[in-house]
Amino acid sequence: MILVIIPDTSHKKLVARQQSGYYHDINYLKGNEMLDIDLNNFTGTEAYHRWTPLSRSVLTDGTKYVADKLQAYWLFDALASHIDFGELPDLDMYFSALTVKDKTGTLSIEDGNGGVVATQTFEYTDFPLPEIKIWSKDNGSFFVHMLPSEY
Repeated sequence: MILVIIPDTSHKKLVARQQSGYYHDINYLKGNEMLDIDLNNFTGTEAYHRWTPLSRSVLTDGTKYVADKLQAYWLFDALASHIDFGELPDLDMYFSALTVKDKTGTLSIEDGNGGVVATQTFEYTDFPLPEIKIWSKDNGSFFVHMLPSEY
């Protein structure tokens, strides 16, 4: 997937055009403070991306985009600390949500039946979205962290 970022100063947003023809709007304020990001345009993935040799997890194109553009590698490090190295129940899939309120973040990992298996609080985060959901699927060799629209 090739993304071309085109500044659109008249509407104060960046428009990224994916090669497949989908448009991805990123509304922004001055600096790196980005808001209201529509990540639903990511469906499936063309590649898996390993972001650290310390984890057996990989990212899809959508979660790699989140890690890169929102500077959120720390989020996937936190997920890996619980899923790869934590003492979670042995499940094929985990459903995580990061919620942010007043610059404080809470990561909640669920089992798919509404049961919370792990939580972590971040006293400070500059993550620009009020919430993001990440699903983590065991494919037998490693966990794949993906956006729900990529499942």
